[in-house]
Amino acid sequence: MNLQIQVPANLEQALKLRASAAGKDVAAFVVDALREELSLGEPTLDAPNPSSSSFSDWLSNWRQRAPKTKHFVDDSRESIYAGCGE
Repeated sequence: MNLQIQVPANLEQALKLRASAAGKDVAAFVVDALREELSLGEPTLDAPNPSSSSFSDWLSNWRQRAPKTKHFVDDSRESIYAGCGE
């Protein structure tokens, strides 16, 4: 099925950035996002696949879709819980 839709410029830019970060073209990224949203194909966190190799593949794919940062991110315990009344 071919589908043509109009998207706002900011959404188009976000799609291009996320697709690029995932190493995919925009069309493949959108199809994968739709498949995941409609729960067709890859498992979701709500319904994990009991096969550890399938989950490992899913987790690897999920990690690759996450946007890459070009700056240092302090994810240390101290920075996360600073000021929480310790």
